[in-house]
Amino acid sequence: MVAAAGSGHAYGVLMRTGVGALALVLLLKIGFAHWRDAGRRSAPLKIRERSFGADVGNALAVESVVLEPASCTVSKLGDDFAGVYDTGMWTSDSTNGNAHMASALSYFRSFYTYSRESRSAFHRKSLSGSGSDVDEGMTGPGLVFLSDVILDYNIVTMLDIPCGDTNWQFESWETDSIGLYVGADVVKKVISKNAQRFSFHRNKRFVQWDFVSCPIPRVAVNGGTAKPFDLLHVRDVLQHISAKDGAAAAKNIKDSGAKYVISTTWDDATSNPGAEGGQAYHNNLRLAPFFFPEPIKCIRSHACHLSLFSNVCEKDLTCLYKMQQ
Repeated sequence: MVAAAGSGHAYGVLMRTGVGALALVLLLKIGFAHWRDAGRRSAPLKIRERSFGADVGNALAVESVVLEPASCTVSKLGDDFAGVYDTGMWTSDSTNGNAHMASALSYFRSFYTYSRESRSAFHRKSLSGSGSDVDEGMTGPGLVFLSDVILDYNIVTMLDIPCGDTNWQFESWETDSIGLYVGADVVKKVISKNAQRFSFHRNKRFVQWDFVSCPIPRVAVNGGTAKPFDLLHVRDVLQHISAKDGAAAAKNIKDSGAKYVISTTWDDATSNPGAEGGQAYHNNLRLAPFFFPEPIKCIRSHACHLSLFSNVCEKDLTCLYKMQQ
């Protein structure tokens, strides 16, 4: 009883001095963050049954890769988006962008768990933004969707533009083992680090590219004729650029000859005003200046998650489009 009384007295002192109140607020914030993240994982992804014993991926013995055109002169978008990485403005820790840059891009071990994380509750942050975090809620639906498209439409070559820091893309067998993956981005240092990190993967290539100022390249493999990529993966980018740049990018996408495109859209948006400097808006790919065709299929880009008082469902969609008949 004496101990309890002493504890009560100490608690009262702490609360009166404000220290206890601060500690209580911190505990509540930590508890809410844990509850929110748990909510993102509360509904397991429905991953299709796959016959891995007979599945060897969409094989392509890559010895040489040539892009046509071979290079691209990057516009001011390269500097704009390099600033996004330098400041870490799209991450949850925007106050420590440069340190995060060193960790996420230069220190490659940050991409591996060394068995210190449970795979069922794994969360790996990305400097490309929270939408590229490895998490069932953020990238899980899009990764399963992309994997299914690769299987269902016999995708052998894929251009991922922009690829960012490739934090999440290779968390599935289908994407990791695809015949040829080419990652493109306007930020040179991101491409350089990706190329270094995957230098021992013969099915992966990385190139600095600006799909606003340059045509989408075609690809010649092992000395063959240059052909369009089977799939363009254009995720979470068009809503970050101006309407003028968006129109140029959309034209280059359509002129690429690629049969399929995966991109993100808000089907309830009524206009496309554009954005500048790494900001964002809700873009609708069916409207001007994009004029994409009716999608083959769509999914919700991110899983619904718990907020303080309700279940929050973001309205952006990831859709598959058939661009060439």
